[in-house]
Amino acid sequence: MQFIKKIGLWLWAELKRHGDLALKIGRID
Repeated sequence: MQFIKKIGLWLWAELKRHGDLALKIGRID
């Protein structure tokens, strides 16, 4: 159960990081 939670948190962090990057790219345009 702990292992699944770690993967979930990692995926969420990755998605958030990519989302922030997309926002920065969007602001440049």
